[in-house]
Amino acid sequence: MWVYPITFYTFLVKDGDLDGHMDLTTKTCTCREFDVDQLLCAHVLACIRLRGFSFPDYCSPYYTSVFLVAAYSGKIHPVGQQNEWLVPLDIASKIVRPPVGRRPLRRPRKNRIPSFGE
Repeated sequence: MWVYPITFYTFLVKDGDLDGHMDLTTKTCTCREFDVDQLLCAHVLACIRLRGFSFPDYCSPYYTSVFLVAAYSGKIHPVGQQNEWLVPLDIASKIVRPPVGRRPLRRPRKNRIPSFGE
């Protein structure tokens, strides 16, 4: 992966088939993997490393330990015994049966079968 600076915060990234234009000020990349609420793509990591910036400064705050602690800081109410639950009659009257058929007796396939256009 080759990174060519255009300005201090914009870059041209050559990555084989997937070349892209990266802008750190608007937090956008043409590969569309670097948006506001997502993790950093490889292009962004290369640009941040080139400039010597800190990686956590460009991640979404949702991936910080502060947000993780805040997500689990609320109260968790127990659901109680199953015979005390208030279930609507239309849901309680439905019977869920196991799927019809059996699994094949061989190991599941690990390799993907390519489609016609690949």
